[in-house]
Amino acid sequence: MVLPEPWASDLLSKNIGYNIAINIQDEWSHVNGTATPLPQTCLIVKKEIATQKTDAWKLFLEDYKDSIKWINNNQAKTAELLDNHEIGIPMELAEGVIPRSNLEYFDALSARFAVDKYLNIFLELSPESIGGKLPNSHFYTE
Repeated sequence: MVLPEPWASDLLSKNIGYNIAINIQDEWSHVNGTATPLPQTCLIVKKEIATQKTDAWKLFLEDYKDSIKWINNNQAKTAELLDNHEIGIPMELAEGVIPRSNLEYFDALSARFAVDKYLNIFLELSPESIGGKLPNSHFYTE
C-alpha cells in the first residue's frame, strides 16, 4: 500500500523536507524474499460463532468476500459511499487510497503462513507482545 495522498506527503515534506511513497507489500516481499503478502488486517470471531453457528458464519464470510470484490470493482462508488456516510474519509482521499489498498480475502488456513511469518518478527523482537509464542492451529479457523 502506498502512503495515501495528500496528508502523508504533507506530513513527510514538513518533517523531512521531501515527499516519499513506498509500497509496503513490495518492501515486505523484498525484505522477506517471498511473495507472501504482508497481513494488515484480520477478522476475529468468537470460537462459538464459527463452530456453533456455522451456517450464519459461512454466510457472513461469503458476504465479506463479496464486499471486498465489490469494493475492488466499484472504487468510485465506494469512495462516494464513504463520503456520503460520513466515515471520516473525504471522497478525494478515498479515490486515491482505494486503488492502492490491496484488498484481498484469504481464509485463515491460507493466510496462516503469512500471519506466522509476520508474528515471528514480534516473537523475535518482543516475545511478550504475542504471548511468548506463535498461536497454535486452534487460532485459525475456516
